[in-house]
Amino acid sequence: MRWRPTGDGSFPYACRLEERWWVLRVNAFPDHPLYTVLVDGRFDTDLEDWPAAWERAEEPVDATEALAGVRGFTAYGSESGDPCGCPYC
Repeated sequence: MRWRPTGDGSFPYACRLEERWWVLRVNAFPDHPLYTVLVDGRFDTDLEDWPAAWERAEEPVDATEALAGVRGFTAYGSESGDPCGCPYC
């Protein structure tokens, strides 16, 4: 996967794969996993590290389009309707 920077601190990388937006959210580590992957605004997986097979590109993505489906999901768990109540999330 080729991840491109978004310029957003909560969702720093996104990629378009098979007509779907994959967005990486940074969580309040160590209370939560370091990253959450959201696909078209839905939870996919949590990660503790950047997978070796993933590439970080330098050219930015159109963040308006890429992040449209995740803007309200900055807190861990918010994408499933159960946001963390921690003030750091």
